Amino acid sequence: MSAIAWGASSSGTEKIATVIGWLFTSSGCGLLFGAPIAGAILDATRPHLTYIPIMEYGGATLIIAAAALIVMRVNKGLKWERV
Repeated sequence: MSAIAWGASSSGTEKIATVIGWLFTSSGCGLLFGAPIAGAILDATRPHLTYIPIMEYGGATLIIAAAALIVMRVNKGLKWERV
């Protein structure tokens, strides 16, 4: 659902396939590299295995991604309005 919403709101209907393709590609990169990175972080917490550093890593990447989207939206000059 988020890919459809982003595609419809960002570039219009003429480029929706390209936008959705890029969204799925970026999601695929996160899925491909996220698990090995989480495993490496978990291995680094031995002998007391804890998932807190993995949650912190996930939260940090989420905040960085949100900031990047805000910067791109501001640079593109899009107005903030309700859809």
